[in-house]
This record gives sequence, C-alpha cells and structure tokens, in this order.
Amino acid sequence: MVSALAFCEKTSAVFALSAHKRVSIWDSKTFACLQKYPAELMTCGSDLSAMGAFDVPKLSLSLLVLAGVDGSLCLRRITRRTDSKLNCILLWYRGDAGGELGCPVTALNFHEDTEMVLLGDAGCRVQLQNIREHVTSAAELMQPGLAKRVTGPEENLSGTGSTVQGITEPSPSHSDGPPLPPPADSPPEVSPASAGSAPERTEAKTEEPQTRDGYPGETTSSAAFPVFNGDS
Repeated sequence: MVSALAFCEKTSAVFALSAHKRVSIWDSKTFACLQKYPAELMTCGSDLSAMGAFDVPKLSLSLLVLAGVDGSLCLRRITRRTDSKLNCILLWYRGDAGGELGCPVTALNFHEDTEMVLLGDAGCRVQLQNIREHVTSAAELMQPGLAKRVTGPEENLSGTGSTVQGITEPSPSHSDGPPLPPPADSPPEVSPASAGSAPERTEAKTEEPQTRDGYPGETTSSAAFPVFNGDS
C-alpha cells in the first residue's frame, strides 16, 4: 500500500512510501525504479509517516523533508549522481520536532519564502518549524571555497605549523620568544690541559626531524590528524 508520494521537479524523482516502512525512488522521465530504502534508514531510526520534496531556488538545492512516526523531523539534500541515481545527504535531524516525543507527524508542507516547515501531528497540533538557519549553514558548508577555509589550506600542512580543521599549531622549532637557557645538567667544559691531547672520536650526529610535543613519531612537517572532508 502506497501511503505517501513526493515529487522533486529539479531531479525528476518521485518518492513513494509503502506501508510507512519502505521508500522507493522512481525516475519520472524513464519510469524506472532507481533505488529502494528502508524507511528507518531515511528517517534515522523510525518508520515514516509523512514526507515531501521541495526545491529551494535561493540555495540552489532540493530538499527531502521526512517526518517519523515518533515525532522526528529529518531534512535531506537531493542530488543526482553520474549513474542517474540519487544521493540523499543528511542536513538536519530533530527527534521532537512534532512538539511531543512519540506523537506521529501526519502532514507537512514547506514555505519557500520564509524557509519554514508547517507540521501537523496526530495530537491535533499545528506548528511552524524554522529550518532556515540549519539549511543555510549546511548549504554553505557544501561550497568548496568555504569548506577549504574551514579545513585550512593544504599547503600549511608542510609549513611552520600543522593545520587541522582551521586550527594552526606552531612548530616547536619556530618560537617568537627569547632563546631558552641551557639545561642545568649541561656537560662540563673541556680544560685547557686536555686541549693538546688526541681528540676523542666523536660520532657524527644526524639531524633528526623535530617531533611534535605529545605526538611521538610525528614530525612538525606532518599533520596531526588527516583533514576530513565529509560528504553528509
């Protein structure tokens, strides 16, 4: 039994909910079934009670709004892949968006101008959920220019400091303060009498790369952690 349908014009995709437990995605041009998902995978853990697909021209993205039988609300970004299938990227999730935890959301709609979602639940309550901040911030993080500034430029990984998600840690070998005094247990100076004796054999010291404090085995020219560019 098909309990809900949602059409995304930008991606030409139709989302069909069957018995609140399975979502199938169809291509409206070729009438082919693209993908099938369990509802709990789409909603982050619950059966699906209502859904809608909406285009947001101001942010140049398409939204899939999913409401769970437990009163949760989930927003996903819809994009087409090179193989014509869809990516549904999680943007935001709230477990009690319906106003009461465990009360199913039975109807929803999206208002484009205010970027708000109108929700109606089984308890005869109607409310507006402001999603502008969540959708806007998630969309901005997906821009390559802003994402690069958040994670830091790649060339800083081999410079005087290691950049990890926008935080630059200076190298121990580059200090802006005065030079440190010699250690208290420094070796005694060689007396003049021993200056004429045969020189002792000394081993050549190979300059070892400076290591980062608290990270043995890692040099200052390497990053403390790999920069993660997530897909969400």
